[in-house]
Amino acid sequence: CSLCKFSSKFLNSFKNHLTRYHEDEMDQEIVVPCPECSFASQSKIVGKHLRMFHSKKKIQNYSVSGGMRQFRNDAVNFVCQKCQFTDMLYYNTKKHVLVSHFQNLISAYFEERPDESEENFTDHYCKKCNA
Repeated sequence: CSLCKFSSKFLNSFKNHLTRYHEDEMDQEIVVPCPECSFASQSKIVGKHLRMFHSKKKIQNYSVSGGMRQFRNDAVNFVCQKCQFTDMLYYNTKKHVLVSHFQNLISAYFEERPDESEENFTDHYCKKCNA
């Protein structure tokens, strides 16, 4: 606890401590700073932020045109926690998670509209605003 010397390895104990002893100052304790940069948020969010933006750099193989292999020591692989999908781009991993594991959420907002002018081409549109 940043307001006193209490510590616990259990989140529930920590929350109970805050409620019992620091009810008036709880809003000060909720925000946690990132130890690597100026970002601050709830501790769970800061943990995700640290893993995403400040994780140890990994050495990774990657292909370049012509089949030549090179090494990058600044590459980070993002991994889907539900399956074995990995990608070097956070956007691609996020898209994979939404499309592969949250299809019911996507289908509530987006739908495919076949484009008759091109064969095998599908256009997506928003069900809410028709864009």
